[in-house]
Amino acid sequence: MAPHQRWGNRAAVLGMRFLFGIRLPDNGPFRAVRLDLLDSLVMEPRGYAWTTEMVVKAHLARARIAWVETSFRPRAGRSKISGTVGGTVGAFRGIFGTLVRLRLATAVRRSVGGRL
Repeated sequence: MAPHQRWGNRAAVLGMRFLFGIRLPDNGPFRAVRLDLLDSLVMEPRGYAWTTEMVVKAHLARARIAWVETSFRPRAGRSKISGTVGGTVGAFRGIFGTLVRLRLATAVRRSVGGRL
């Protein structure tokens, strides 16, 4: 992966750890989830941060999260996300915006006794 991809991945993992206590070695590309759990997570289509949102919501739902190493192969052609400054900035904003949004929503839910 390009340096900015590695740094972004590391920053996302640190954000998940700091904001939610989730300890993962990286924010890898693959997710496998039971359909009933996926339905209960009420995922919101937000592009860049969908996989990050899934991990956080699964953690908040107390689902078991297992990390399995996957291999990396460079993409054929040029990526619209990691291959451009705009795409990289958009991914960063999407991922960290999602982490902050979920953290704030969790804090609000706790302050109103679990109702929202």
